[in-house]
Amino acid sequence: MSHPIEGDNMTYFKQPALPAGKARLSDLTKLRDVAAIGCSDPDLALRQTQVYDWFEQWNERFFSNRLRPVHLNVALTSYGATLGLCHCAPVQYIEIHPQCWKSRIGKTIILVSPNKAIGNTEMPSAAWVVLHEMIHLAEAQTNGDINGDAHATPLWVAWCNFIAEQLELPLSYAEMKRGKTKADSDGYRANVWKPRRGMEPVIREGTRLASYDETRCFPFSETDVLMQENKEVRKIKGEEVERLPSF
Repeated sequence: MSHPIEGDNMTYFKQPALPAGKARLSDLTKLRDVAAIGCSDPDLALRQTQVYDWFEQWNERFFSNRLRPVHLNVALTSYGATLGLCHCAPVQYIEIHPQCWKSRIGKTIILVSPNKAIGNTEMPSAAWVVLHEMIHLAEAQTNGDINGDAHATPLWVAWCNFIAEQLELPLSYAEMKRGKTKADSDGYRANVWKPRRGMEPVIREGTRLASYDETRCFPFSETDVLMQENKEVRKIKGEEVERLPSF
């Protein structure tokens, strides 16, 4: 079973103590300024600034400012194959695909300060993709790398549940294990994902268990606009099959 992550007890991040008088996010500010100055396209410069602003916001909101600043690039990720990508080694940096700004509708969150809701706000889809990649970054900065399926590790699921509860998302997350269906008449066995045996998920009241696709696409659900507009098409047994996009 995954364990909750307490916001005030995240001492496991491998970040050295800050020198006296140095602001925690000074390095991030420098990276933001350099990224914006290097853009001749005004729209790209704005997006480059936005991704750093969102990194700063999410870092304070969910990670107690313990994530070390990294380069954030608005670029075609892996030749456009994914909406977002977190590179863990040898240099840590995050890429966000320009397509994330084309979605017509973002997601609405509840802003909480610290014990009461102070209103709702809609965040663009790109902001949520930044948050997704920051969870990968948190795992890399905690463990040094990401081992196995990046969206099925205990730490990934713990972060998903921790953040989902704060944002009041209607989903609960569990560690998933891939299995196979029974063979059909042609001998084909499809992949199925179920919670790991012995690690029964804790379903928060008013939520449902997220599918594996929703777990790997956190914090999006299957019905979110960005997910529907950017579905991948893969061929299985010669037939085209749609699935949610990759991150």
